[in-house]
Amino acid sequence: MIAVLEKAGDDLSRANLMKQAASLKEVRVPMLLPGMYVRVEMPTGIAKGAFLVPQEAVSRDRRGQPLAMVVNGDNVVEQRQLTVLQDRGSDWIVSEGLSAGDRVIVMGLQKAAPGATVTPQEQATPDAKSEDAAPAPAE
Repeated sequence: MIAVLEKAGDDLSRANLMKQAASLKEVRVPMLLPGMYVRVEMPTGIAKGAFLVPQEAVSRDRRGQPLAMVVNGDNVVEQRQLTVLQDRGSDWIVSEGLSAGDRVIVMGLQKAAPGATVTPQEQATPDAKSEDAAPAPAE
């Protein structure tokens, strides 16, 4: 038996969730047998103003806080503390710590230190078809 979930809405109170659970529709699927597992991806909301940052660009400090090295307009490396909401594939969804136009260091983090002057090289996005293609915005 598989339960088909419908949008719960913005009201996530216990009473509303219990009402939603009671109204689940049952669908019989003969390929799913007792003891088998399924993987469910359930969207929990929309993160407005968030950025997708490659996981290899985010490191952690001694307390476990996520950090990223960013190259500012003067080509000087800055360290920024991030607020990570969750992962999405091979990227982190970052809600705070970055702004539009920031250049995040993805390769060579071992050589970069805050305050160092660097010569950045832009990396093409993996899904870019040509050099003129713009990176996709975060959803």
